[in-house]
Amino acid sequence: MAMHYAVHCAEHGRKVFVLDLDHQRHSVKRLTRLPHDIATRHIAAEELHQRVLSMIRKGRRPTPIDRCDQYDIVILDAPGSLDLAKPAFLVSDLVALPCVPSKDDLTSTVETLKRVEEVRRKRAGLPLVTVFLNRATERRTATRQAVEVLDELAEHGVPVCEARIGARAAFENAALQDTVVFRLSRGAEEARTELVQLFEEIDDYARKASEFRSRIDARSRGAKGGGRRDTTRNGNGASQEALTEKERRHG
Repeated sequence: MAMHYAVHCAEHGRKVFVLDLDHQRHSVKRLTRLPHDIATRHIAAEELHQRVLSMIRKGRRPTPIDRCDQYDIVILDAPGSLDLAKPAFLVSDLVALPCVPSKDDLTSTVETLKRVEEVRRKRAGLPLVTVFLNRATERRTATRQAVEVLDELAEHGVPVCEARIGARAAFENAALQDTVVFRLSRGAEEARTELVQLFEEIDDYARKASEFRSRIDARSRGAKGGGRRDTTRNGNGASQEALTEKERRHG
């Protein structure tokens, strides 16, 4: 999903950087074959964690890459392992968590939300989070159960995207052709529509995350200058696919 979001952002004129934390490097490999000016890099999750610790020791705010302000958006494609994904939570402003309709994935979603909430307590409410349903089919009982779980999460304040991504052949075809759904010539209309709807929602959450980050930075500067330290938290929720939207759109 991170690859598709990167292409979506690039096609809307944004300067994009994708940091691939998965050891299989799927995002880096596929994006380098596409005709888009998207910067990419692979980094092991453990290496990112060491970077975070080093920046904290130096009294600096952790960032996923150097010179983040050169990009409108930095997207982190995190692996499915919760332990390997955690370093992404430490540097992200927004985490968009896909929820696949299966018992194991539903359990994993809830556990991930708990882990992100732990990080949010230490980062003044960041990262914000949203959850979306992925690989959904109307006929599967598991999908109906997943919807019920997401509805329950929403009732407890966890932002859940209205858009749902179906289990469509277009995604398999895109993978076989080393491309993304947006580049398929036919048979991908419904998948493209669903992706656009989802990404518009994620864009909205990313803007909110960027604004929230700016407020946190302003309070931090005020505290260092002798002003009152404001510890007010944003009441978002909690969330592996990590998307970092930088302040002033540089998620």
